[in-house]
Amino acid sequence: MLFNFLLTLAVTGAIVLVAGQTCYHPDQTSSSSDEACGFSTSYCCEPEDTCVTQGLCQDRNNHLNGALTFFEGATEPGNYTRLYKTASCTNENWSNCINHCPSSDNNRTAYIWACNDQLSLFCCHDDEADLSQGDCCNGPTWSVSEAPLALNVSLRAATSSSKTTSSTTTQSFQIASSVITQFSSSASAVSVITIYTVPASTINTTSIAPTSVSTSTSPATPSHNTEGLSGSAKIGLGVGITVGLVSIIALAFIWHKRRLNKRRDTSIYIDQPEPKVIDCHTPSKPGEMESQEVRELDADWKPIELATGRNVAHELST
Repeated sequence: MLFNFLLTLAVTGAIVLVAGQTCYHPDQTSSSSDEACGFSTSYCCEPEDTCVTQGLCQDRNNHLNGALTFFEGATEPGNYTRLYKTASCTNENWSNCINHCPSSDNNRTAYIWACNDQLSLFCCHDDEADLSQGDCCNGPTWSVSEAPLALNVSLRAATSSSKTTSSTTTQSFQIASSVITQFSSSASAVSVITIYTVPASTINTTSIAPTSVSTSTSPATPSHNTEGLSGSAKIGLGVGITVGLVSIIALAFIWHKRRLNKRRDTSIYIDQPEPKVIDCHTPSKPGEMESQEVRELDADWKPIELATGRNVAHELST
């Protein structure tokens, strides 16, 4: 029971930490529409989009099965498979984030297209052009070492009251664990934290509808690196923060319990009534034999006078 309570407090503290983070564009202006992806990364995405690796956000209309999206007012549906966005950063100076599209406006999100089935070649969409499938793949492109995948650990579902992502209908999310704890203070409360993992085998990156877009790599375009921290380093950082929070809470709980016990002992000592001193020596009443007063003994018989004429002794005459 105590472990579940401490675990809930630790996870809740992590959620509050993530929810309270501010996200910044490359020009160091804050982004009011983005939310932090989690303590395992410094990137932020819009709540309706999906946080993925490589410092990208997967657009909500990016259906990996090639499904088309029909917007109200459009003359025909559009195919937004392979559509991504630039992410914002929790570091105002972008010290641990990568700006994939530095030529775009630095005060807002830029669209990014994946240009091959392996999702390893990308290009930055021209802000002045209409958005269409792979519209920038004929120009400069940049590459990543691995295809973007949904982040293994995310607390964004717990920080947003209503969040829907299009990727959840096409990707097979596997629930790794569900921690459900219940505790009561003045009223009952239930906290449910669900951790999602996305194995690489569950995301189909080869069955994307083919396009006739040709890809070319500009010799002057530098290749992009992945995020500043490796996957193992991010996992270690996340575990370290969680363990640290649990340790701090446990120490605080033990200190609080000892303090309550000390107060209880002090209260018992103070409330103990003061013993009363009773003088057990009481003077005894002197008995009758010890009295110094001279008293006459009572007589229970009366003197009787001898009757005359009976056995009267007479004196002899001389």
